[in-house]
Amino acid sequence: PKGAPVGVLKKTPKKHFLSAENITESKEFLILDIQKKLRLKDDTPQFSYQQEYKISNFEHRLMSEIEFRLERTPVEESDDEVQHDDIPTGKCIAPIFEKKLKNFK
Repeated sequence: PKGAPVGVLKKTPKKHFLSAENITESKEFLILDIQKKLRLKDDTPQFSYQQEYKISNFEHRLMSEIEFRLERTPVEESDDEVQHDDIPTGKCIAPIFEKKLKNFK
């Protein structure tokens, strides 16, 4: 049988004891590598045609008007922010109508 060529020595691999830091670094590296491979695998060519839409003057004015009115419209307060009057308990006076309604059926 043939031996190793002259001039090349066989080295026995030394066992390295990894520290906790090296282990976490290697785990993070493996995770990043796997994520990268999965991203490349998931990046299948997708046909997306982007069209540039042309907007007419009327549509542009309409959009501007809508934006303007949305900015002017007051925002309604939520029910939590509104303070409600307390409902009185006990004896209450019925409302009195001074004018009678006409043509009420």
